[in-house]
Amino acid sequence: MSRYVMRRHRYRPYQRKVVPREEKVGLRQGILILLSVFLSLLAIVSLWTWSGGDPHGEWVLVSGVVDGDTIYVGRGWRRTKVRLIGVDTPETLHPYKPVEFFGPEASLFTEKSLKGKKVHLEFEPEQLYDDYGRLLAYVFFEDGTLFNAELIKRGYARVIAVHPFKYYRKFKRYEREAKRKGLGIWSQRERRGGHKGGVSAGETLKSYLSPIHSLHRRDEDHSCSCVEGHKKAKGGKEK
Repeated sequence: MSRYVMRRHRYRPYQRKVVPREEKVGLRQGILILLSVFLSLLAIVSLWTWSGGDPHGEWVLVSGVVDGDTIYVGRGWRRTKVRLIGVDTPETLHPYKPVEFFGPEASLFTEKSLKGKKVHLEFEPEQLYDDYGRLLAYVFFEDGTLFNAELIKRGYARVIAVHPFKYYRKFKRYEREAKRKGLGIWSQRERRGGHKGGVSAGETLKSYLSPIHSLHRRDEDHSCSCVEGHKKAKGGKEK
């Protein structure tokens, strides 16, 4: 008798626990709800970031360069065109204008300085985008130096103030100094009316490859009280 009981217990087939269908449906619905909430929060955060919602700026990777004052950056999985605040480099891609003096040099300088680099964008909360939908930003390197100012200090750009911005006075001071030294767009060739080239290839390459750690540190200047007149205020250029 005992052997029969043991044998019956030993060879009893395994019986799986049957989960009611209602419980399975409820579990799946719960997982789907949690996943939907997570994706919604992720989308909200992404949209908030793309719209420039962070007044203190954000870290991005420069993925491409359009010309001296316009770049592409990666923000999440989106590629965003960024226009540098307060600077205007010579034309190189305008559909109705010829390539301007020192334009190619300015574009190459920006490309060698920024492309593939991690930079910090900072914004003017009152003016996040221009009329062409480009994000307006200051571009800082990881050591805290401002690239917008470097373009002006080295003679690659003029100051433009379609809207007031906090570094206006400093930018104008850098522009006056570059003009006094005859750098870049302020060189003798430009003043004589030349528009077909810049410095020699050797001098240009040497300038492009020079260290950029001499850029000035970020500071807190006040906005200019008035807007500088400029032709970009009524049309401007789309690069």
